Amino acid sequence: MRRRTSVIDRSIALGAGLALVAAGTLALTWNMDLDVSQELWRRFDRAEYAAIPTRDWWPTLLGVACVASLVAGVTLLVINLRRGRTSTVQIGDVLGDSDLSVDLGPMAVGLASELSTLEGSGPCGPPPWTIAVC
Repeated sequence: MRRRTSVIDRSIALGAGLALVAAGTLALTWNMDLDVSQELWRRFDRAEYAAIPTRDWWPTLLGVACVASLVAGVTLLVINLRRGRTSTVQIGDVLGDSDLSVDLGPMAVGLASELSTLEGSGPCGPPPWTIAVC
Protein backbone atom coordinates (compact mmCIF):
# COMPACT_ATOMS: atom_id res chain seq x y z
CA MET A 1 0.00 0.00 0.00
CA ARG A 2 1.32 3.41 -0.87
CA ARG A 3 2.03 5.96 1.81
CA ARG A 4 -0.54 8.36 0.33
CA THR A 5 -3.26 5.70 0.42
CA SER A 6 -2.34 4.80 3.97
CA VAL A 7 -2.50 8.46 5.05
CA ILE A 8 -5.92 8.90 3.42
CA ASP A 9 -7.30 5.74 5.06
CA ARG A 10 -5.93 6.64 8.47
CA SER A 11 -7.22 10.21 8.33
CA ILE A 12 -10.72 8.98 7.43
CA ALA A 13 -10.56 6.44 10.25
CA LEU A 14 -9.32 9.14 12.63
CA GLY A 15 -12.15 11.49 11.68
CA ALA A 16 -14.78 8.77 12.09
CA GLY A 17 -13.24 7.70 15.38
CA LEU A 18 -13.20 11.24 16.77
CA ALA A 19 -16.84 11.74 15.75
CA LEU A 20 -17.81 8.51 17.52
CA VAL A 21 -15.84 9.47 20.65
CA ALA A 22 -17.56 12.88 20.69
CA ALA A 23 -20.99 11.29 20.30
CA GLY A 24 -20.21 8.76 23.04
CA THR A 25 -18.99 11.51 25.36
CA LEU A 26 -22.17 13.50 24.76
CA ALA A 27 -24.29 10.41 25.46
CA LEU A 28 -22.38 9.66 28.67
CA THR A 29 -22.64 13.23 29.96
CA TRP A 30 -26.36 13.23 29.12
CA ASN A 31 -26.84 9.93 30.94
CA MET A 32 -24.98 11.20 34.01
CA ASP A 33 -27.16 14.36 34.08
CA LEU A 34 -24.22 16.73 33.72
CA ASP A 35 -24.99 20.35 32.96
CA VAL A 36 -22.61 20.47 29.98
CA SER A 37 -24.68 18.25 27.71
CA GLN A 38 -28.01 19.59 28.91
CA GLU A 39 -26.89 23.18 28.31
CA LEU A 40 -25.67 22.24 24.85
CA TRP A 41 -29.01 20.62 24.08
CA ARG A 42 -30.96 23.67 25.32
CA ARG A 43 -29.16 25.91 22.80
CA PHE A 44 -30.63 24.03 19.84
CA ASP A 45 -33.92 25.28 18.46
CA ARG A 46 -35.76 22.00 18.03
CA ALA A 47 -38.52 23.47 15.88
CA GLU A 48 -35.98 24.87 13.43
CA TYR A 49 -34.14 21.56 13.13
CA ALA A 50 -37.40 19.64 12.77
CA ALA A 51 -38.41 21.90 9.88
CA ILE A 52 -35.22 21.31 7.85
CA PRO A 53 -36.62 18.39 5.78
CA THR A 54 -39.51 20.60 4.63
CA ARG A 55 -37.22 23.28 3.14
CA ASP A 56 -36.84 23.63 -0.65
CA TRP A 57 -33.10 22.96 -0.65
CA TRP A 58 -33.30 19.71 1.35
CA PRO A 59 -33.77 17.25 -1.58
CA THR A 60 -30.90 18.87 -3.48
CA LEU A 61 -28.61 18.71 -0.45
CA LEU A 62 -29.59 15.11 0.17
CA GLY A 63 -28.89 14.18 -3.46
CA VAL A 64 -25.51 15.93 -3.43
CA ALA A 65 -24.58 14.17 -0.18
CA CYS A 66 -25.55 10.77 -1.63
CA VAL A 67 -23.58 11.33 -4.84
CA ALA A 68 -20.55 12.64 -2.91
CA SER A 69 -20.66 9.64 -0.57
CA LEU A 70 -20.93 7.24 -3.50
CA VAL A 71 -18.01 8.88 -5.32
CA ALA A 72 -15.90 8.91 -2.14
CA GLY A 73 -16.67 5.24 -1.47
CA VAL A 74 -15.88 4.12 -5.00
CA THR A 75 -12.68 6.21 -4.97
CA LEU A 76 -11.56 4.59 -1.72
CA LEU A 77 -12.30 1.14 -3.13
CA VAL A 78 -10.33 1.85 -6.30
CA ILE A 79 -7.39 3.26 -4.35
CA ASN A 80 -7.30 0.36 -1.88
CA LEU A 81 -8.03 -2.47 -4.29
CA ARG A 82 -5.58 -1.39 -6.97
CA ARG A 83 -3.61 -4.38 -8.13
CA GLY A 84 -0.13 -4.41 -6.70
CA ARG A 85 2.68 -4.55 -9.21
CA THR A 86 6.09 -5.90 -8.45
CA SER A 87 8.89 -3.49 -9.12
CA THR A 88 12.64 -3.49 -9.19
CA VAL A 89 14.36 -3.83 -5.85
CA GLN A 90 17.64 -1.99 -5.57
CA ILE A 91 20.21 -2.86 -2.94
CA GLY A 92 22.92 -0.31 -2.48
CA ASP A 93 25.22 0.76 0.38
CA VAL A 94 25.36 -2.77 1.85
CA LEU A 95 27.65 -4.00 -0.93
CA GLY A 96 29.97 -1.01 -0.85
CA ASP A 97 30.41 0.92 -4.06
CA SER A 98 28.31 -1.33 -6.27
CA ASP A 99 24.56 -1.52 -6.67
CA LEU A 100 22.46 -4.61 -7.26
CA SER A 101 18.99 -4.42 -8.77
CA VAL A 102 16.58 -7.31 -9.22
CA ASP A 103 13.44 -7.17 -11.31
CA LEU A 104 10.82 -9.05 -9.29
CA GLY A 105 8.27 -9.38 -12.13
CA PRO A 106 9.74 -12.49 -13.79
CA MET A 107 10.55 -13.93 -10.38
CA ALA A 108 6.89 -13.58 -9.32
CA VAL A 109 5.69 -15.22 -12.56
CA GLY A 110 8.12 -18.12 -12.09
CA LEU A 111 7.13 -18.61 -8.48
CA ALA A 112 3.44 -18.58 -9.40
CA SER A 113 3.99 -21.24 -12.07
CA GLU A 114 5.94 -23.40 -9.61
CA LEU A 115 3.22 -23.10 -7.00
CA SER A 116 0.50 -23.93 -9.53
CA THR A 117 2.12 -27.33 -10.18
CA LEU A 118 1.55 -28.37 -6.57
CA GLU A 119 -1.28 -30.80 -5.96
CA GLY A 120 -4.57 -29.20 -4.94
CA SER A 121 -3.69 -25.74 -6.13
CA GLY A 122 -5.49 -24.15 -8.99
CA PRO A 123 -5.51 -20.58 -10.18
CA CYS A 124 -7.28 -19.58 -6.96
CA GLY A 125 -6.57 -22.63 -4.80
CA PRO A 126 -9.01 -25.43 -4.04
CA PRO A 127 -12.70 -24.51 -4.00
CA PRO A 128 -14.01 -23.70 -0.53
CA TRP A 129 -16.70 -26.38 -0.69
CA THR A 130 -14.25 -29.28 -1.06
CA ILE A 131 -13.48 -31.44 1.94
CA ALA A 132 -10.02 -32.99 2.24
CA VAL A 133 -10.19 -36.60 3.33
CA CYS A 134 -6.98 -38.01 4.80
